[in-house]
Amino acid sequence: MIKTLIVEDEGWVRKGIIKVIKWEELGMKLIGEAQNGEEALHIMALEKPDLIITDMKMPKYSGIDFLKELEHVRPDCEIIVISGYSDYEYMKQAISSGVFEYILKPIDEDDLNEVLKRVLKKIDTKRKEQENKKLIEAKLDASLPLLEENVLNSLISGVFDKYDDLLEKVGNINIDLNYKCFSVMSIFIKDMYNLGRGYVDLNEDGFLQVYNDIKQIVRQYQNYNVFKNMQSIYEVIILCKGDEQDYKKIIAEQIKLADEIINTVQNKHGINLRIGIGDWKKGFNNIRHAYEEAKKALKFEKIGGKDIIFYSGIKNFKDQKEDLYYIEEKQLSSILQNSGKDEAVRLVKSLFENVNKMQYCKISSLRKAIIDLMLIFERSCRKLSTDFNTNLFDEENYIDIIEKLSSISGLERWTLDTIQRILNNLNDRRQKESIDIIQDIKNYIEANYHEDINLIQLSQKYYMNHIYLSRLFKSQTGENFIDYLTRIRMLKAKELLEKGTFKIKVVSELVGYSNPYYFTKSFKKFFGYPPSEVH
Repeated sequence: MIKTLIVEDEGWVRKGIIKVIKWEELGMKLIGEAQNGEEALHIMALEKPDLIITDMKMPKYSGIDFLKELEHVRPDCEIIVISGYSDYEYMKQAISSGVFEYILKPIDEDDLNEVLKRVLKKIDTKRKEQENKKLIEAKLDASLPLLEENVLNSLISGVFDKYDDLLEKVGNINIDLNYKCFSVMSIFIKDMYNLGRGYVDLNEDGFLQVYNDIKQIVRQYQNYNVFKNMQSIYEVIILCKGDEQDYKKIIAEQIKLADEIINTVQNKHGINLRIGIGDWKKGFNNIRHAYEEAKKALKFEKIGGKDIIFYSGIKNFKDQKEDLYYIEEKQLSSILQNSGKDEAVRLVKSLFENVNKMQYCKISSLRKAIIDLMLIFERSCRKLSTDFNTNLFDEENYIDIIEKLSSISGLERWTLDTIQRILNNLNDRRQKESIDIIQDIKNYIEANYHEDINLIQLSQKYYMNHIYLSRLFKSQTGENFIDYLTRIRMLKAKELLEKGTFKIKVVSELVGYSNPYYFTKSFKKFFGYPPSEVH
């Protein structure tokens, strides 16, 4: 509805105007009547008319004064003047005030309604234009952050080679690049792998909360632009700007900013961050090099303190020697053969103790060492247990998991947890297998007692340490290996002697003794009488 105000000092004229207007047909609504300009202004303070129909010659506050005031208080309002005078001053002011139509009295009903149709069409057109303008402005406001992100992402990828091309892009957005030097900070979310739940993706809403918190912090600092990397999930980038003489001050500020971001995100969201910082570069076209340096810094972890890595601190870093991480396969196999679970865990812990003695650790090197370690464990376990649960390696696809972990602490937690589970499984399997192994050894002795049998030979057959096998044999049979072998041989010897078919020397050889004297001595010790007394 078009809100309309009628201003006329003569009441009967006002009523006549109101009567002849086709309100409903035209879509108009009367919001008030005024006898003069002063009253009209009071009504306008409460209501906001779209159209004013006014007389020119009125007491107290004339039409001329009223039109002048309208230019200030309601410049977008359409005005129709109805007057009984064609006075030049009235006409001049009406033209100056942008009056839509000047109608002379007496009023013709058809003429008035025709004028109203035209003015309403104009008002409708203006409204649509205003709505379109607001829509465009809203879209522009909404797209500005995206436009800024596009430009900043283009800077780190080196799209702009010429300064003029860059200025053309940044002219209408809030990015000030009128500086000589630039540095880049890359913020990376560490260890999204949770031991209890597997690999957990941070959802988009969660990441936006983290990103908005980082933006709030960065806004407190001058000469910084913060944005998301469009090519990398969950990476936040900060462009730092300054001049050569401000280096020391800005580097100290970068440390303070990085420290505040890490603390805030950790305390508020329980998320650990690593921040890589590239060297300062001259010229906007070197921003991409500063970004590449920040990304290289993220490949390292600082030992002790906050995970803030300056490229200047690691660019001359020599990678760790292989023997720092190396665990000898024979050593591990020997430990596992002896069921040295605790010792195996200590061996793995020693790897991480070596890492924590350094200033920096290259995460990719540590990942490779852990993958090699897991391969050694896998081979050793499969040798030691024919029924070993290979799903512990296959189902979890541990190489993928290791590649997702990006901190020393995360890699250490996962490795120790996985090794513990593997060792527990191995011990369970070997305990079950050991019952079968000992029974197999007993069967072998009973079938081959006449041969040269020893524990070392059997331990090699079952991939066990001979000392461990000796303990295992006694724990399951109640007697040690030599006593068991001797008992079987003595019982067989007595059985043969009782048949009277063979002489003592032959019986000695048939039960595995090459020396008859030693056989006789062993027989007497076992039974309490010599073999010659057997009948």
